[in-house]
This record gives sequence, structure tokens and C-alpha cells, in this order.
Amino acid sequence: MPFSTKLKQAESEALVGHIAPRVVLFDATVQDWLKHTPDARAVSLSEWQALCLPEPLTHQPVPVNRDDTAVMMFTSGTTGEPKGAIITHNNLLCAIDAYRQKLNLSAADSTILAVPIYHITGLSALLALFISLGASIWLQHRFNAPQVITTLREQNITFLHGSPTIFILLCQAAREQSASHPGDFPALRTIACGAGHLSDGLIKELKTRFPHAAIQPIYGLTETTSPATIFPGDVWGSDKCGSSARQSPASTL
Repeated sequence: MPFSTKLKQAESEALVGHIAPRVVLFDATVQDWLKHTPDARAVSLSEWQALCLPEPLTHQPVPVNRDDTAVMMFTSGTTGEPKGAIITHNNLLCAIDAYRQKLNLSAADSTILAVPIYHITGLSALLALFISLGASIWLQHRFNAPQVITTLREQNITFLHGSPTIFILLCQAAREQSASHPGDFPALRTIACGAGHLSDGLIKELKTRFPHAAIQPIYGLTETTSPATIFPGDVWGSDKCGSSARQSPASTL
């Protein structure tokens, strides 16, 4: 279960109380956070990597069914206390297939992962999706708009998925770099935007800065493993702009 280290102490203790983890895998940079999990065995990433030796398995892997739990993720708590959502392997596979179909993605695509993997967008709509596709992912430890714009330009990134706030910052960074680095990012083919309302003004700004990209609004939830509705095609100039789009093939509404 991915867990945010940005939660306040009371929030962390409440969620840990619900989970009662037996093992916590952690990075050394967040070691202080382990005080919230005194009863769990703590394994650092360096210890875990030392265990992953290239030796043959001496036992058979445990069989996994599509309806088995793959991961539990807590919601953001928009309407109250965060809730633990049980996500199965089938949920993940259906979400991946929905994004692949509706966003026309393939192994030839590339993206930048600059959102937290402990949120469903980072885990399902970017990391799991692009691993499944066999496509390229450029990891960013923390979101940095100028760095994302530089990577877009230098690596010919084809796909971005983020929130309106992220795209406002990216448009600002693109404006600031336009004098020294003219160009309109011809490789960027698709922009997916969720986690909030995509205003007409931001759509226009995105088209100005990234004119070759189709802009597809998405509405999603942790409980739907990300996609609930996906706008079919480019929202720019569509008479359906502002609508909630069509339900994802992975969801029943």
C-alpha cells in the first residue's frame, strides 16, 4: 500500500491504525516518519535491494487471480475522513485498457511522471499504464515546471497527464522559456487533465503553448482506479466542452 509521508502526525497515526502494517519499506530520506509505525518491521530500500539477488527462484510463485487485491489506496478525504479503497488486479487491468483505448497510447509513447505515486493518478494512470504499454517514463522526484518543460523539449515527450494547477505552472514555464527556446513542442500529442475543472481559459492557453496536442479532460476517483469519464478526442473547439464526457470502458455509472 503506497503511503504519503506528507500527512500530519495525527493523520498518519489514524491511517496506520486502520492498516496495522507488518512491514514498512522506506527510503532513508523519510526515516523519521517510521515513528508512526512502531509495531511494523522497517526495511530500507538499500536492504531490500540487497535481497533482490539475480538467483533462480527456489519456490513457486503464489498464484494470483484477477479478483485478488493488488493494492489498497486511501482517498484524498475530499468529503471527510480518507477511505481505504481495495483495488484488484482486474481493476488495474481495466483502467489501463481504458486509457490505452481512449488516449490512443502505445509502446511508442513517452511521458513524465511528476505526480505522487501514492495517488491513483501517479500509480494507475501513469506508472502502471506505461509499464504495461512498454513505453518510456521519465521520473521526476518532485514536480518542477521548468524542468518538465525542458524534458518535454529535449526528450520529445508525447503524453502528459496532470491537474489544472500543474498545467497552469507548465504554461507559465513555457512562456518564460519561449524567448531563449522557441518552439511549440511538436512531439507532444496528448494532454490528459483531471483532478479539477479545466477552464476555457486554460484550454486556450494550453493550445497556444502546445498546439499539436489533443486536450482530453478526465474525471476519476480512487475507487474507480482513476478513470470514471474520459473526453473522446480533443476538447478544443468541441461543442461538448465543459461536459463530463463519456464513461470510461472500465466504469459503470
